[in-house]
Amino acid sequence: MVRFRSGGWFQNVGGPLLARLDRLDEAESCWREVLDQRRRVVGDFHPHTINTIASLGELLQRRSRWAEAESLLREALDKRLRVFGESHAVTIESGRALAELLNSQGRAVEADALPRGGDDR
Repeated sequence: MVRFRSGGWFQNVGGPLLARLDRLDEAESCWREVLDQRRRVVGDFHPHTINTIASLGELLQRRSRWAEAESLLREALDKRLRVFGESHAVTIESGRALAELLNSQGRAVEADALPRGGDDR
């Protein structure tokens, strides 16, 4: 397993890089470490923290860990709604990611209620 030094440049790119290489255990570990640090240093509502929450949620969805993925994707969406508003691109992307997860579980009614922008409701 790759170990990351606090504050190192690799922490910022490690999760996405490891995920692209299909090293999902290491990617998850990296994202969890980064998320913990960001929550402590810049807080829960900083855009970088919210991006990390969303990225970790998407990784867990990819790993079929539905309940944990849903929890994180909902958290990211809720925070983005508060910080950016319903019509911002990152909020819409969060709504789409959560809707995709819900639709894959046959929960279309819940998915349809989410902000996804445009005509795709």
